[in-house]
Amino acid sequence: MSSVNDTSTEKDIVVNDLNDADDTLNVSDQRTSKVCEALPPEFIFEPDTNLEELLGCEVSLSPIQVVEYPGTKITGLDSLREMGPIASLIIRRTPNLVDVNTFANLTLVKNDMQIVDAPILTDLSGFRSLRRVEKGLNLEFIPIKNFNGLQDLEYVGELIVDADQLESLEELKNLTEINGDLSLFAPKISETQFREFLKGKTIAGNVYFQDRPFTP
Repeated sequence: MSSVNDTSTEKDIVVNDLNDADDTLNVSDQRTSKVCEALPPEFIFEPDTNLEELLGCEVSLSPIQVVEYPGTKITGLDSLREMGPIASLIIRRTPNLVDVNTFANLTLVKNDMQIVDAPILTDLSGFRSLRRVEKGLNLEFIPIKNFNGLQDLEYVGELIVDADQLESLEELKNLTEINGDLSLFAPKISETQFREFLKGKTIAGNVYFQDRPFTP
């Protein structure tokens, strides 16, 4: 793993000084957090190049991409609690990935979050602290049977799920607000299950079920 100390900076700031800081983290005004950002602005933290720069990081202001990553698990992000307003979290085309427990303390993603084409990732319990994804949450082409690990999720800006093996929506019962479209393609989920899932939820956009428009 190579070092890129000349292109990355770290700084300590008060969480409440961050733009759009959110009280969902339950952090006191006095607590400081290790905030990591990459330079230049378009720079992205990636595995096998400079992910070690995020060790101990609590707030990332730059995107984290895990793309075409050959490993079975991601490590080094155990302290991460928040992804900033332009800091998307992308996990895509990871053929051997089975463990995302390094994200166990991640509570808030202020941008997009994607887990796409992870063919043997059957468990999302590594995201057990996640409460909000401010923009889109995409879960596509992963063999999950349920949403175990997302029980605390309360809000997403948009939700897209394409999961052939999905059998249950029960674990998303605390998801009460979708501020955009909802699209679910899961052949094993019945219309009855889907209607039950929609009860008590506020959905600002369109609803699609099994690739078709759906009227709740």
